[in-house]
Amino acid sequence: QILFNRYANDSKERRPPISIQLYNYSPMTSLKSLRSSQYGKCVSVRGIVIRTTNVRARVIRMAFLCSLCKGVQVLPLLDGKYITPTKCIARGCRGRNFFPMKTSPLTESAGWQSISLQELGGGDNVIQRSMECEFNGCLVESCVPGDVVTVTAVVKASRGDQSRTS
Repeated sequence: QILFNRYANDSKERRPPISIQLYNYSPMTSLKSLRSSQYGKCVSVRGIVIRTTNVRARVIRMAFLCSLCKGVQVLPLLDGKYITPTKCIARGCRGRNFFPMKTSPLTESAGWQSISLQELGGGDNVIQRSMECEFNGCLVESCVPGDVVTVTAVVKASRGDQSRTS
C-alpha cells in the first residue's frame, strides 16, 4: 500500500517494476511428468544445473520515432520479440514508418541468462531428462554448474519445441 501511494500520481510507465519470488511452492513436479498441458501454468522443479550461458542483454522497452511528425512512442517488447508500431499515436498524424531509437533514454534493456537443469537421481542406465530455463532480473548469475536448485516458474514453449521457464 505504501509503495502504491508513493507512485499514485505517476503514470504506469514511471512506476518501478515489482519483482515477485516464490519460495516453498508445492507440489514439486518432476521433469519426467512435465507435459504440454502444463503450458502457461506455474510449476516447481528441482534439479542440478549442468550449464549456464553468459549474461545477455534483452530489450524490454523500445522507443520509436515517427518518420512524419517526429513523435516518439514507446512499445514494450515481450520476451524480447521485436515489434514496431503499426501507426502513429499523435493526433492528426498518419505515419506508419518508424525508426528505432536504440540510444534513447526511453529504450530499456535488462540482462538475462539461460541455464540447463537436469533431473536429480536416476541411476545407472537411466537417461536423465533436462530442460532449459531463462533467468532474468536478480536471478541472473545466481547459480553455477553443479548447484542443486529448485526453479518455480511459468512453463513456456521455446523455439526448439522444448519446455522453457522464465
